[in-house]
Amino acid sequence: LLIFKIGLIGFFLANIFSQITSALYLAIKVKIVDYVDLKCKAYELTYDMLKYSIPLIATVIGWWINSTADKYVVVFMLGTAANGLLSVSYKIPQILNTFQGIFTQAWQISAIKEYGEDDTSTFYGKTNILMCIVCAGLIILTRPLAHILYARDFYAAWRYVPFLLVSSVINCASGLLGPILSAKKDSKAMMLSALVGAGVNIILNIALVYAIGIQGATIATVICSYIIYAVRK
Repeated sequence: LLIFKIGLIGFFLANIFSQITSALYLAIKVKIVDYVDLKCKAYELTYDMLKYSIPLIATVIGWWINSTADKYVVVFMLGTAANGLLSVSYKIPQILNTFQGIFTQAWQISAIKEYGEDDTSTFYGKTNILMCIVCAGLIILTRPLAHILYARDFYAAWRYVPFLLVSSVINCASGLLGPILSAKKDSKAMMLSALVGAGVNIILNIALVYAIGIQGATIATVICSYIIYAVRK
């Protein structure tokens, strides 16, 4: 951006090269060439992998709808100014999402490796309790944090943070169930939960935003997060 001055394209190229660099490093480190056999015709394995992975595409699309539907509905029904407030309100829940990402990555391998062990439920319970404690602390600190993180014109966005924080906790519970379903090779359940949540999300967003404004979008997000969790569980 500063030296070559190629603007937005430079931003994308930087991200692309960073992914290529890490991929090449890993390929060299694990000597991936030793595992490549072009003559191998593992049709049964290929079928099993496609059967498992194709529903995950729909899962990602469902999660994308769940995370963005509220913004599109708010823009369409209330305008870009209202969407600005909603978008800014996500800054504080992002703190909680960072914690979630750390636990989910640590949990992903352990859940598959130790599936069915007693430690599975213990880790799951302790992580959810910790997330609830962090969520409660952030709800109490929402207004002081809003003074620090939000520009003066967007300070009112603090009103929409608590429901988004609760939604993040429920999403964490759902996210921790994901690796368990992966261990069971049950990608269809993940797809079903995401698509059901996406459908309900769109309907509730339209109804609640029309009825009570921006806060309706955050309430819809909480309800849909719980539906996804319930279907997965």
